[in-house]
Amino acid sequence: MNTHPLPTIVDDAGRLGALLSYAILDTPAE
Repeated sequence: MNTHPLPTIVDDAGRLGALLSYAILDTPAE
């Protein structure tokens, strides 16, 4: 299963980016 570590890292980074984006969008900029 763990034959391609890079795609996993990229996927994790994408998930973190999405969470950060949602957090930033969910926070009202005053």
